[in-house]
Parts: sequence; structure tokens; C-alpha cells
Amino acid sequence: MEGDDIENINQALQKVSYINSRQFPTSGIRRLKVSSKVQCFGEDICISIPDIDAYVMVFQAKEPKITISGMDHFARPATQFENVKGVNLLPDIRIVSTVTKMEHPPDFKETMDRVHKPVMLEEMHHNLDFCDILVIGAELDPKQECLELDRKELEGKHLDATNSTTGYSIYGVDTMKNYEQVLQQVRYRNWHASSIFDRKFRIKCSELNGRYTSNEFNLEV
Repeated sequence: MEGDDIENINQALQKVSYINSRQFPTSGIRRLKVSSKVQCFGEDICISIPDIDAYVMVFQAKEPKITISGMDHFARPATQFENVKGVNLLPDIRIVSTVTKMEHPPDFKETMDRVHKPVMLEEMHHNLDFCDILVIGAELDPKQECLELDRKELEGKHLDATNSTTGYSIYGVDTMKNYEQVLQQVRYRNWHASSIFDRKFRIKCSELNGRYTSNEFNLEV
């Protein structure tokens, strides 16, 4: 900024702000330097102003706790697994993220007596970047069983999916609600269901490339 009134420049500098729009910014120091130059006209002596080194400290954001819940076991007749549509694995899956917050701003007494500090869980909404449905135990036998998802369920969402004998992966930066909707449509088929007694799966989701991960939700069919 440039000007000929030092008071105006001071006021303008005081309004300079640092903004970090990330929901979970990386903590640490952001260094900055303020350099000033004075132009003198006709004076024998012209002052110089030393640079100012400063920094902004970004504190560690409160980490979210991502929780997957739902029906963790169920039984169905073999004919339903053998049906062309199979059985929906996670019809009522729910993904919730919470952060721990103090009910009131801390003061010195609360800091000294953490046992009685009032805390609360606040639900928050943010994006995920992948959810995996992993097969526990022997891999799926492609001659008689598979996991399936109608690709139309991905339309209008920022999601994609891959399938293998070890499980099903859904990935892309999108909302928890969209992940829920897609996971609820993943189906398990077994066209020789009488040859196997049960199947176990593990579901896990992540945000920010694994920086924050959910609990491991186990499902037995």
C-alpha cells in the first residue's frame, strides 16, 4: 500500500487479515515480513524504517470423530441372496461426525479443575474422501458371489467406485449424506448360498486422505 499520510497507512495496516478457509487447517506458524520505504523530497537526511518480522499462529483444530453405525448382523433366507438383486448389506448405515467442545469458554478456574469442565459433543458436517467395504476372511469366490452397486447410484455425486474379490471401494470428495446413500445400495449376491454359512465385512471411512478415519464397523451376514 502507498500513501502520504502515515496515520492512514497505520489504519490500513491494522485492517489486514489472515484468512484460512479450510475446515481443518494445518496447525503451525505462518511467517510474514512488513517492509516499509520512505520517499524524501529535498531533505538532506532521509529516515529508513527497519523490516518487521512477525507471524500468525494457527492452533490445532479440534479433531472430528467419525462414527459409523447401523445394523451389525442379520440373517436372510438363501433364496434372497440368490435373487438377481441380492441383499442390501447396509440398508440403515449412518455416518456421523462430532467434535468435543466446551460448553462455556475456559477460564483460569476451569483450567485448574479439568475434571468438572463442562463439555459437549457437537455434530458437524464435512466431506469424506473414501469408504471401504472389506471382506473379512477368505476372498469372495467370483464363481458364486459378489458385491454389486448400480452405477446410477453415483450419478449427480462426486463419487466413483471399484470392485474386487476383497471388497468394494467408494471414493471421491463428497458429503457424508451422499456416502450414506451409496453405501445403502451396495448389494451382496451369492447364487449358491447354501454352500456358505456366513460372511463378514468391515466398513471404514476417511477424510483428508486418511488424516481422520472412522471406527471400523463390522457386519456379519
